[in-house]
Amino acid sequence: MSRKKKSFEQSMSRLQEISELLESDDVSLEDSIKIYEEGIKLSEECFKALQDAELKVVELNKDLENKLDN
Repeated sequence: MSRKKKSFEQSMSRLQEISELLESDDVSLEDSIKIYEEGIKLSEECFKALQDAELKVVELNKDLENKLDN
């Protein structure tokens, strides 16, 4: 079964949950490692989404500058 890609906001919300879980004493070491791994994957996805968004903004600004210069 393939995992449906979460939105940026959903991923950030889950990262907050993971952070809170890891700070609590209610999670076993084994579960902590699994949760930490999930957090790393989510943070990589969020970082990529932010990079893509930044690139898109830069491209849009260049397009606008080109139109204004002509």
